[in-house]
Amino acid sequence: MGVLTSIAPAWMLKRMAIAKRERTHSSIDTLTKCCPRFAENWDTQQHSGLDEETWFRWIAALANAGFQKDALTFSKGSRKHNEQSERRIEELTSGNHGPTRCKSMGCGDDQMRQCFGNELSKNEAGELTHSPAAFLQRKLTKRKPEQEPLFNDLPEGYAIENGLLCEMVYYKENVKAVPISNFLAVPTKTIVKDNGQEKQRFYQIEGIIPRTGKRLPAILVPDSQFAAMQWPSGWGLEPNLFPGPTVKDKARYVFQHLGQHAVEESVFTHIGWKEINGSSCYLHANGCIGATNVKVELEDRLSKYKLPTSPGDRVKASQASLALLELAPLRITLPLFAFMYLAPLRKWLEEASLPPALLLWVYGRTGARKSSISALYLCHYGTFTAKNLPASFKDTANSIEKLASDCRDCVLLVDDYHPNNNPVDAKKMEQIAQQLVRGYGDLQGRNRMNADGSLRITNVPRGLCLITAEDMISGSSSNSRLFPVEVLPGDVDLDKLTQAQKDSKLLSQAMVGYLEWLGQEMQEQDIESLTEFLHEKRNEASRLDVHGRLVEAATMLYTGLHYALKYALSIGAITHERHDQILTEGWELFLDIANEQGEQVVEVKPTTRFLSIVSQLLANKSIHTVNVKQQEPDGVSLSGAHVGWHDKEFYYFLPDPLYNVVSQFLSRQEERFPITKQMLWRQLADEGFTQIEIEGKQKRYTKKKSIGRFRDRTLWVKVSALRGAEERLTARARREQATSPEMEALFAPEDGEQAPET
Repeated sequence: MGVLTSIAPAWMLKRMAIAKRERTHSSIDTLTKCCPRFAENWDTQQHSGLDEETWFRWIAALANAGFQKDALTFSKGSRKHNEQSERRIEELTSGNHGPTRCKSMGCGDDQMRQCFGNELSKNEAGELTHSPAAFLQRKLTKRKPEQEPLFNDLPEGYAIENGLLCEMVYYKENVKAVPISNFLAVPTKTIVKDNGQEKQRFYQIEGIIPRTGKRLPAILVPDSQFAAMQWPSGWGLEPNLFPGPTVKDKARYVFQHLGQHAVEESVFTHIGWKEINGSSCYLHANGCIGATNVKVELEDRLSKYKLPTSPGDRVKASQASLALLELAPLRITLPLFAFMYLAPLRKWLEEASLPPALLLWVYGRTGARKSSISALYLCHYGTFTAKNLPASFKDTANSIEKLASDCRDCVLLVDDYHPNNNPVDAKKMEQIAQQLVRGYGDLQGRNRMNADGSLRITNVPRGLCLITAEDMISGSSSNSRLFPVEVLPGDVDLDKLTQAQKDSKLLSQAMVGYLEWLGQEMQEQDIESLTEFLHEKRNEASRLDVHGRLVEAATMLYTGLHYALKYALSIGAITHERHDQILTEGWELFLDIANEQGEQVVEVKPTTRFLSIVSQLLANKSIHTVNVKQQEPDGVSLSGAHVGWHDKEFYYFLPDPLYNVVSQFLSRQEERFPITKQMLWRQLADEGFTQIEIEGKQKRYTKKKSIGRFRDRTLWVKVSALRGAEERLTARARREQATSPEMEALFAPEDGEQAPET
């Protein structure tokens, strides 16, 4: 028999060219006239309301038969109907439930015979199995099920027989219907998901059970899984394939044939710039800036990256963005401001072979409002608060890596890098931080392999990253890849912060205006001009004797600030004088921070760290050396481990004991030395801290030394090197003390007294 056209989905009617049959009555009218049990219950429902069990049976019967609207009408017939009733009906509609049987309604065999006549069916136990759904299908169609035409769109050699998809096998003069499945599936749409690196194809498949006419909701199947035919399990147990070695192939052939006219739809799964119809358009969770009818689907954690459809009052919005510079000292607000406007420039900077490779590290004590001010700045890209940020260090490394790839040409905020008493959690957090810093600093991801040995697409960071933290990360290499912003208690003006949070919607409007302007600006400006601008500022910054990465970071932040202010000036949101003032202050500030961070990088270099630790251990007498001209007095033991000798020019350290002592010192702090002993000796020599020995063509980083009866190789460290390490350590301590609010309060002059000179 054919499928019941009166309850077939619209797509199936179109596919199979069956004439549309209109229902002349609703299911409630039909059941009232033809089913005494329903008529009685419907009357009770309208007057006093049914008990919950009977109400649920009829609701389930109507919903499962495909009459969801009538189920809602039936429920609303009583004053007992409420929001919970609607939720339960919705659950029935979205779920997969079998038909409610007439027997459950209280009907006996005699009543069912009156309703169904000779069209009775029984199960293996001899029980009548009819349901209100089958009764409705019979009454609401002009033809009986066995009179329905076969599907016109089925491939040759296949048909619907007795409600089953069958292969028509010809044997001599007879035709035999061999069952394949009790359901039909039609791919109605091909969806191509584009993440900016690769495209994945999915099929949207809808289905129907021909025997009952029950619709099967749309499911999404990856193209790689379509042929395996495992996906019908997504509809539950009711859709079923018959057994047989070739059944899956035959079902796949039929279903794929039915989907030959499926429409194709493109869906983007990332944020950022995309070339659409020859124009640069900016994708976000709410659609696209610069194009219409563009579909975007993002991870749930990125759903807050929603931009408005219009920039609104451009001047007002831009001025609200500029007003954020007054929330705190410029050393905090200027880097954050520039960072937000730098991110959309990444596309063109990458085309100029100068992609921004930096990470903003906003750190400070708990309660300093670092997360609040960072979240407010992120509102340039959507609606965020300190409690609903897109990522945190509680997330897994893989999930953050995926977000970093999808957040293209915008800022990903990862919140709350903090000290942890649990060594395992602390190590995990450190690993994630190192991975982020190196990922954004080197613009590289982790390579992985597929099951077949081929390489997967690597999730490379494609935007910028802002991290909020309570401390700096360890390692000189890591510190050179980030740009630090320290937030001290009292830095953030809370009144201005509260007002800015109320007006935060203006920030996303400002970004929409900037993106529209930037797309046009970059279309008119050639890449060579941008490259010349960057090289000019980088050469100007290179006068600083600091790590090259920090010079690059200062240049990139200035670039973001330059274009943000250029846009504000173009729409009249800022005066020329204020424009020039902020640019000048920003450039000087970025260079100062880069210079100071460069000093920090030097202090945490392995060689500098090693010399500083040795200097401290000597000072507190945890280790000791003996003057080469003096013998240790008999019966007198010096404190600490003996690690070598010294004179006016050199310390002659025993290499292994010294390295072991430093390693043990770090181990007690749950750290380890970042490089091997051999590499450490080489770097000390390369930086001029130790004396080397050359034998022929071989360079040796230890030298022979004879002291009394001792004659062996020692590490010759210059006395000036250890003294310099001690001076750097003392200077750093003074700086930290000078910037400590507690120390400032402790040593502040009282009652008008003058502070002593230092």
